[in-house]
Amino acid sequence: MPVTEQQQTIQTLEILREEEIAAPIDVVFETLLEQMGPYNETPDKVPLPMKLEPWPGGRWYRDLGENNGHWWGNVQAIKAPILLEICGPLFMSYPATSNVQYRLSEEDGITRLKFAHRAIGWMPAEMTEGVNRGWDHILTRLRERALNRNDRRNDRARTTARGESHAASVNGFAPVRMEDGGQMTVVGLKGHFRFGGDPSIAALWSRFVPHLGKVPGQVGSVAYGVCWNFEDGGLDYMAGVEVRSEEDVPLELVEESIPPAAFAVFAHHGHVSEIPKTMSRVYEWLAKNEREVRRDRSLPGLIERYGERFDPGSGSGDIELWVPVK
Repeated sequence: MPVTEQQQTIQTLEILREEEIAAPIDVVFETLLEQMGPYNETPDKVPLPMKLEPWPGGRWYRDLGENNGHWWGNVQAIKAPILLEICGPLFMSYPATSNVQYRLSEEDGITRLKFAHRAIGWMPAEMTEGVNRGWDHILTRLRERALNRNDRRNDRARTTARGESHAASVNGFAPVRMEDGGQMTVVGLKGHFRFGGDPSIAALWSRFVPHLGKVPGQVGSVAYGVCWNFEDGGLDYMAGVEVRSEEDVPLELVEESIPPAAFAVFAHHGHVSEIPKTMSRVYEWLAKNEREVRRDRSLPGLIERYGERFDPGSGSGDIELWVPVK
């Protein structure tokens, strides 16, 4: 078979942008991670969700399921909330490599973002226009979503301030804070239970406790009770921990992805068996303060957060109830 040899010229690419966004730097950085992850899309607004592992060496890739996908790069450096740097081929199916940098700084509540994409290798000349268009779209969406996120944060702060006296009418009961929750992967044991304190949930936790601290990629020592599908007097419940990676999950465990959402966070005081009573007060507070629970089948209706000071022996201490709100 004849072999055809072609000589190609090594080319370089440099795209530089600067943006000023009227939002705090932490809001912009959190939004950046989401925009490059689950909210990524093409310039034509076609969803192109990615997975970004926000730690040194973390992957940035498309997961198509069944071990199929596209690797775009790895995190070379991350210093939240001032730097994100990624190296790899990105979207190029050519012998080329890229370095992408987001550098952030803040002054008087305004975040200045400096973006750079530099590449070297064999790259078709006609590709440059599409690359410029793609980054411009991502930066535009980043600005829009960061501004919206900041507006929601400010609205919730004002609502909480206005509602303090109103909340006092419910025996002083109120959220401890409002929280913008990012994308999270939880690994653990899951089952279907009766609503209202099914004792079988305690048995589920007893089975999961030996896995605490041993799940590959576990983040910290916080544990979560995640509740979905409150229907027909029952619910799906998962006892688990947050993980950084989906690799090497033990066969007896399952994983669930929790999408980004806004949460009203309430403190629970007392034994875990009394959580249903606290939730009754939560729903009462939400109704009195005209806050609506966000109902989405992909989103848990409740996340129980068991912090580092939780005492399994007494079944109490450092418990928060996270309820998704609109």
